Amino acid sequence: THYASVNTDMTKPILKTDNSLRELGENEVLVKIHSAPINPSDTYNARGVYGKLGGSTDGHGIGFDGAGEVLKVGKGVDEGLVGKRVAVGQLPFTPGYEGSWRQYLITLKDNLMIYPDDADFDKICSSFVNPITVCTFLHHIEKNKYKAIIQTAASSSLGKMLHRLCLDKDVKIINIVRKDEQVKALEDLGSTHTLNSNSETFKEDLAKAIEELQPTALFDPVGGELSKTILMSMPTFSTLYIYGSLDTAGTFTYNNRELLSKRATLTTVFATDLAKFCTPEELQSYYELVSKDIYEGGKIFGTEVVSTHPLSDFEKAIAEREASASQGKIFGTEVV
Repeated sequence: THYASVNTDMTKPILKTDNSLRELGENEVLVKIHSAPINPSDTYNARGVYGKLGGSTDGHGIGFDGAGEVLKVGKGVDEGLVGKRVAVGQLPFTPGYEGSWRQYLITLKDNLMIYPDDADFDKICSSFVNPITVCTFLHHIEKNKYKAIIQTAASSSLGKMLHRLCLDKDVKIINIVRKDEQVKALEDLGSTHTLNSNSETFKEDLAKAIEELQPTALFDPVGGELSKTILMSMPTFSTLYIYGSLDTAGTFTYNNRELLSKRATLTTVFATDLAKFCTPEELQSYYELVSKDIYEGGKIFGTEVVSTHPLSDFEKAIAEREASASQGKIFGTEVV
């Protein structure tokens, strides 16, 4: 029996007998899932924040990332893919979304990153959500020729990836966190400008760092007044890229005069945007950038493995993940 984590009432996920296996269509593959991480977006999805993503009439699958082995391929897919270890992207609102928190997954070949046969499933299963989101940021950084940026939630797994990528690409970055120990952790990763937003001197420290680096892009998953404080302190013609709403109770209040005076731009960014911005060849180059780095040790895109749980214990895994949000990922493994 195959199980899937399915949200039936849009408030709480459950385990359910999975009857979704069928004959493969064109360009589809069947993957046996071995590992799947818990991203913040997965916990939101598990509570129905994104609405019903799949075509099922009784809820939808959970899980935007995963890794496993290709068991079968459909028409138009090279038979040589059978037996390969792959990372699977089940990003929200993509065609054929089913969710990766299941034993077996049918998905499109284009949703795979192919890895060498000795790749570690736990290490490659976080190849899409955070890495491809960061690659989307990189696309904007390079396209707009940003020399310096700011990011909030810098102590998160994604934040650390963006920090390391900026170091690699020689882009100056101001990291915003909420605790002094997070400041120290980023400094240990080579950060020269990490600020605690809860510090009494935050605004003064922010103004000083902005004056020195002149950042013109802000990547923000927090929202609320923190976003406004930072954006209104930045140089004219700066852009706020919104990719989350961790401050669920906060609001971003402004008037037209403020935005006009700063010539500020507000926009949203999502991992699925990358395929829209890029040619197939460019998208493949980003996939190769991510997979090569993760396979060789994850200097930029690697994610720490905190613990693993069987799929049947996913509620416990979610609780553990939320208690250690900045320490890495909790991985769900196959049901036995």
